[in-house]
Amino acid sequence: MRQDLELLQGAIEIHVHSGPDLLPRLLNHAELARMAREAGYRAVVLKSQNQGTADRVPFIRMVVPDIDIFGSITLNYSVGGINPFAVNAALGFGAKIVWMPTIDARHHLSYFGGLGQFGSSIKAERKLPEFYRTAKGLTVLSEAGALLPEVRDILDLIASSGTALGFGHLSLPEMMALAKGCQDAGVKKMFIDHPDLAFTKVPLDAQVELSRKGVKMNYVAAEISPRFHCITPPEIVKNMRQVGIENSLISTDVGTPSNPNPIETMRSYVQILLEEGLTPAEVKVLLHENPAALLYS
Repeated sequence: MRQDLELLQGAIEIHVHSGPDLLPRLLNHAELARMAREAGYRAVVLKSQNQGTADRVPFIRMVVPDIDIFGSITLNYSVGGINPFAVNAALGFGAKIVWMPTIDARHHLSYFGGLGQFGSSIKAERKLPEFYRTAKGLTVLSEAGALLPEVRDILDLIASSGTALGFGHLSLPEMMALAKGCQDAGVKKMFIDHPDLAFTKVPLDAQVELSRKGVKMNYVAAEISPRFHCITPPEIVKNMRQVGIENSLISTDVGTPSNPNPIETMRSYVQILLEEGLTPAEVKVLLHENPAALLYS
């Protein structure tokens, strides 16, 4: 078996988009799960920008057995924003990842000029109502710069359940404060997605600093995709090595029709990383071991 395909055996995909969702998706959950199983994946996390997915998992498992499927929740406006009650329910359904706000984050608004979608490039399939256009966006910080009480409640829930926390589309000051809050609450599993994308840019020195606080960097294939293309393959490998392979992981973060399907995207990404000098053992850490530590341990 070719090396790129061999490395997909046992892969764990924690950040990929499938439908139903309010943004356009290439595949539904069952189609994604089936393709991942056929490629030899160990597990896939279902993610929606608009609803929790953990309550869908039993039905997807019935349709597509023999692969681990997990749910998550993303704290955008449609689940009440930064809402401990929604998180508590998601954890009750078995969610493995809680994401802080993404497309409804105030920082997302400051970059794209609007909430609920990605500017004019990736739009919601339904026209957003006027109240959405006038919303100020979600932040984890008070006006005084402290973590909001509801954020601390959520961190306590995450710590006690052993769930993983994704930092979403927060600003760098928010990420720094959240990392400190995680340490205070005893959260052990946390990560930042696409730290080199323009709208969630984390300077390399800050990536290193945050990784030393236990925050892993999730370098997604979308960072080098034609749609976003914020970094070159040599640069992303350089950043991985600076942060440390042991502090990094990879996902695709694809699922829109403008990208190849997530399995082919991951295969191509793995091949690119190999061509840029990562060893098969290092790719296994990024794609197998570190994602497994977020979901299984």
